Amino acid sequence: MRPHGPYLLGGYSFGAVVAFEMAQQLRAEGEEVPLLFMLDPSEERLEPPGKVKETGLFRLLWSRVQRHLRKLALLGFREKLDYLLPRVKDQINMRILRMMHEINKLMRSAFLAAGITLPHSLRTAYIWDIYEKAVRRYMLRPYSGRVTLVKAGEGAYHPRWDWVNAITGELEIYEVHAGHLDLQKEPYVRLWADRLKESLDQAHASMRPQEAREFPRVTAEL
Repeated sequence: MRPHGPYLLGGYSFGAVVAFEMAQQLRAEGEEVPLLFMLDPSEERLEPPGKVKETGLFRLLWSRVQRHLRKLALLGFREKLDYLLPRVKDQINMRILRMMHEINKLMRSAFLAAGITLPHSLRTAYIWDIYEKAVRRYMLRPYSGRVTLVKAGEGAYHPRWDWVNAITGELEIYEVHAGHLDLQKEPYVRLWADRLKESLDQAHASMRPQEAREFPRVTAEL
């Protein structure tokens, strides 16, 4: 295990937030972090616990209502039904999913209270709840190091927080036209892997010769 840096760090989704904080702590200790690679990091609103921007949420909901009303005003009766029915179905499905989530949560609480190991069917949701709590409690601070940020162009969630404002150092941004989960599949893996290789090559070039020799070179076979 290396007693000192330089450190090349990276992560995907929630893991990118973890890598971001690792880089913060290492630099605070005087260690070198030539590269922080963030692959579509979580975009939850990173604020102090308990701080909820209700005004912003209300404006967002109201703007959506107005948009739907404007569209409905231009449609005939049959077209209104065709427009509304899929959206009503989506809302019903959403409520069913939320109900299942609450049932899942109650079952997890019962297992944990009884000291019983969670079955595999309940573990994924339990881990995601831990991720969500960790992100919401995380206290974000500006980062002045070098960062490569790769974003999914078709996010599965709406962006609610801008990472760019937190990164005050050298920043390279790339966008892959894919969904968040699609980044784990080909051909999208190849796209961000190429960006990662370029960033690693640049990080190696910035190191002192002895430091660079201690890191294996990365080929395109990712």
